Amino acid sequence: MSFYQLDDIFIGNDTISSTDLIRRRWLDNDFYGLTYAVLYQANSKLNFNLGGGINKYEGDHFGEVIWAQYASNSFPTEKYYFNKATKLDGNTYLKADYKINNDLLLYADLQFRYIDYKVDGRDNDQRTLDIDETYHFINPKLGANYSLNESTKVYAFLAIGNREPNRADLVDQDTAANKAETMRNIEVGVEKQERNYKLAINAYLMDYDNQLVATGQLNDVGSPLRQNVKRSYRAGVEMQLAFALTSKISWSLNGTLSQNKIVNFNETTYDYTTGFNVLTEDLGTTDIALSPEIIAGSEISYRPIENIELALMSRYVGDQFLDNSSNENRKLEAYFVNDIRLQYELPSKLIRSVKLQVLVNNVLSEKYSANGYTYSYVVGEMITENFYYPQAFRNYLVGLSLGF
Repeated sequence: MSFYQLDDIFIGNDTISSTDLIRRRWLDNDFYGLTYAVLYQANSKLNFNLGGGINKYEGDHFGEVIWAQYASNSFPTEKYYFNKATKLDGNTYLKADYKINNDLLLYADLQFRYIDYKVDGRDNDQRTLDIDETYHFINPKLGANYSLNESTKVYAFLAIGNREPNRADLVDQDTAANKAETMRNIEVGVEKQERNYKLAINAYLMDYDNQLVATGQLNDVGSPLRQNVKRSYRAGVEMQLAFALTSKISWSLNGTLSQNKIVNFNETTYDYTTGFNVLTEDLGTTDIALSPEIIAGSEISYRPIENIELALMSRYVGDQFLDNSSNENRKLEAYFVNDIRLQYELPSKLIRSVKLQVLVNNVLSEKYSANGYTYSYVVGEMITENFYYPQAFRNYLVGLSLGF
């Protein structure tokens, strides 16, 4: 009862210090702000875009005991915890693009961003919250698009992006996730479009300082916990290909091959064998949680007549780890799932379009899990508990789309 700010009840020589109850966690939020943008065309080759915005969020986070077996000194809607959060987020940016000639376009983007975040009061676990964080970000981007010919273009860009921790990072993880992350991004690619096919290939490298990555664990309301890792990167190649096999059959493919790594990851484990001890182990370079190396998709569509389409949609997701340890005992197995879509466009003179769509998801009723979480601890020996979200077997969706 004391956890919910309720006094013990004394009846004769008996003391009641616990009770069944129903609690409700609640939010009372206000969000307001403004945005602006100014476009200026200096000449036929040079364009500027100046814009930005400022927003303020004010949120009360609180919990109420709405029923109790022994109400003690409480009354309806009394708050057993309360904290107030305010976030001021302002930014301004300047974009410019310059057309060297009909084939080459250069562009640049510079954003300044300011965030002030405050939380004070008591959290739902009765901890005192006193958070006062300020972030200043400069996010630049430079790029170029070049047309090799009418059907082929190449592009490249470099960018630096910064992102602040969110409320859950600051409240749930305290100092484990209170740093802003910085990403240096380099991408190059080629796009080619002919009459019967389209091809796109993009290679990227995202190099991070203090990236906020999932730990593989959840907080007490089921949201993922995150932590800062000092050095990490994501690098890979994305590919898209679409082409017409016949006048009635088309096939589109997409895939990503990537490496998603943490450099010198330190795993923290709690040992409850004799009291409470914290164990730390340097695991070297490991895989980032929930980041598969292979993702692929396919869609084959068939139009027997103009207003009917039948499509087979397939997707493959490779092995991925539930946490950042690269431990084979904490892994989500790869899965391959197929869906079928039937779409019929009904003729209509009253409105522009009427489309009836039937989806059969996971048509082969594969047993797979697309997400999960894990906890590991020591009680004499290492114990790992994995929890999975099983996905539905074959299921159906019928939809009607009206276009006006």
